[in-house]
Parts: sequence; structure tokens; C-alpha cells
Amino acid sequence: MSIKNSKSLHEIVAENIIKKLEQGTAPWQKPWNSNIPAFELPYNAITGNRYKGINSLSLLSSDREDPRWMTFNQASTNGWKVRKGEKASMIQFVKTHELVTKRDEQGKPILDEKGKPVKAKVGLNRAIITSAWVFNAQQIDGIEPLVKPDVKQFQWDSIQRAENIIQASERT
Repeated sequence: MSIKNSKSLHEIVAENIIKKLEQGTAPWQKPWNSNIPAFELPYNAITGNRYKGINSLSLLSSDREDPRWMTFNQASTNGWKVRKGEKASMIQFVKTHELVTKRDEQGKPILDEKGKPVKAKVGLNRAIITSAWVFNAQQIDGIEPLVKPDVKQFQWDSIQRAENIIQASERT
């Protein structure tokens, strides 16, 4: 039996950052010619939750233009298909609870109106760091294309804003 020698996420991210720095690129800086607005950070395409910390750095350094990420199961559940040969990116999260099936006095699972087991959230004695593998929307067939907002709508004219403040503060 062989043990797979895999690196931890922080080692992978550190090596990737060092590699990009040696190539003359600071991966946390937005290049001027980028099509990605600076505020568009990686997020889960299904839950809408933004990735934070090392996960954000890891996914940003993958050089994908689409900020949407998902697990294989999330893609499959939505009828989307991960293209053959695509490689997933590792993320990590801290698990502080688990879902367990509720049981009655006889130990039988309690079922909901659809016949599925009812789950209850139970806190863990100790937090567990868990890894998951996610794919970018660019690696998925069937997902709707990303609709990017017009960045110009978020820009504002500082002089006009100052004038508006002065006008709004005048006494009548």
C-alpha cells in the first residue's frame, strides 16, 4: 500500500505565489488590461457564498475569468457536466458541525412528508479542516454564461458628487 504524498493547500498557494512573483506578476494585483473588475472575487455558483482567505487566493491564482466555482456534485445536480480531462482546484473549510439523521424512540429514522430522513445539525467537539475539490464555470458544459455588469455603472464623477452634496446641504 502506497501513501500518496500530497501537499497541503497553504503549500500549493505559497508555491504558486512565489512562481508568479518570479515571473514578475503579483497575483493579488489587478492588471490594467484585465477584463475582470477588481471587486469580482471567487464565489460558489450554487450558494452564492464568496470564498475567503486562502481559498480566495488559491482560486484567484488559477487565472480564470469566471469567478463562479462549484463541486462536481453541484454541477451534476444542476444538469451541468464537467468537461472530460478538466482538473479541479482544492479548497479547504472548517467543519464545526455535522448533519445527522433524527431518530424516534425506537431508533428508526424520522422521515419528512417526502419520505426523506429529517436531519439535525449537531456541533462537533473539535473543528475539522476538510478539503473539497471545485471546478470553475469555464470547465463546465451547460452552465449559463456569466453576465458581467457594466463596470461604468459603478464609476462616479467626484466633482458632480461634491456638487450634489453641497446642493443637498444648502438651507432653503
